[in-house]
Amino acid sequence: MKLAITGEGSKLPFIQEQLEQAGIECMRVNGTQELREIVPTLPALVYISCDPPRFIKDESYQMNVIHGLSAKDEIVFLLDAAADNDPYDFYLMFDAARNSARMMRPVTVLSRSVRANYPGAEEKYAEAREAGVRFMHYDDVEIEQGDNGVQKITVTDGADTYVIETPCLIDCTPGCGAATLELAEALKLKLYKNRYITGGHWFDHNRSTSRRNVFVVYDQDVNNGSELGTLVQDILHTADKARFRIAMVDKTKCAFCYTCNRICPHGAAMPDLEARAMYISRELCAGCGACVNLCPAEAISWDEPRDLVESDKSILVLCCENSALTAASSALEGMNVQIDSIPCGGVVSSRILADALKRYKGVLVAVCINGACKHYEGNLRAIASVNNIKRELEELGLDPSRVDIVQAAGSMENILHDAVERFEGRISEE
Repeated sequence: MKLAITGEGSKLPFIQEQLEQAGIECMRVNGTQELREIVPTLPALVYISCDPPRFIKDESYQMNVIHGLSAKDEIVFLLDAAADNDPYDFYLMFDAARNSARMMRPVTVLSRSVRANYPGAEEKYAEAREAGVRFMHYDDVEIEQGDNGVQKITVTDGADTYVIETPCLIDCTPGCGAATLELAEALKLKLYKNRYITGGHWFDHNRSTSRRNVFVVYDQDVNNGSELGTLVQDILHTADKARFRIAMVDKTKCAFCYTCNRICPHGAAMPDLEARAMYISRELCAGCGACVNLCPAEAISWDEPRDLVESDKSILVLCCENSALTAASSALEGMNVQIDSIPCGGVVSSRILADALKRYKGVLVAVCINGACKHYEGNLRAIASVNNIKRELEELGLDPSRVDIVQAAGSMENILHDAVERFEGRISEE
């Protein structure tokens, strides 16, 4: 298979060598425009080199910036939001924070995981504190761009919330610079906190993105001489089209309203200007069901209908493959239920549930927890579908408790087991 690669950095040749050894033909791409045109037809790997900000590595620039601030303007350094900073960046930041404080400026260092295991780190902390630098630990941080270049930083440490306004935020976190965000916008990649390219939370920042065939690797995730982990398998996996059901547009029904284009988390829905209708890219469609369920004209359907598994069991558990399915392998072992994998909770519709209830006494849908859906809030759409079918069953005088939903991450085996056990108990009593 072919793979488009873009980016600049010292580790890129090593990455390319590893990919080619796995039988992947690599094609170098320059610029976001060229990459944007290639992505609908080829999988792509974006390599991001994480250089430290100019403020901490260029003392002349640093002095010019500080002199341009007023005496009350706070200088804020942000560390460790997506990954732990390496020792080189760590020392540069501490020197810059100390120098800024010595110039009689208020200085705060925000860190998610303040570490002191680098050689000489304790001395750096002591020097900075002595100069007047304030250190704050955070569990979460939100950054808003205000007026006149002032940024509002909301810091949460698990117990309290603080707000800092600053015209000088020195973002030392890897891989969230302006160039990275421009690339994300060009490729329509989902961002976490409007800052990090990711398929989920900050701890998923490397490799996965919200688009099926677009991968991101940061240079701190690559060690020369080591394997690339699951990256090669993930890239080869995306070429396995037999695994995916593909959404298709009936152009005679399409209203050309662009709803699917706006909501598709994978950028697979595109306009066919000649036909005045939308079409779905087979290379990008991940079968998440967002367009199928939300098309106002009902013009989008699957290229092949979903066949429910044949089973002699009385209960069907539909598990999202990105969350609950991982937990189900151990949580539901030995239970008398039929487990069926779905690519996303978003594929679950009232029609699918109604068909399942013809074969099973009960259907339980297991989807992601809120905020963790890899696709376009498929878990919330699944909840809506379950609630709809419950109302319809009740209006028909049938038992609405025959269908239910549970939210569970891949590590929540106990929650999934208990939910299925309770559901099985209710169905058995009827």
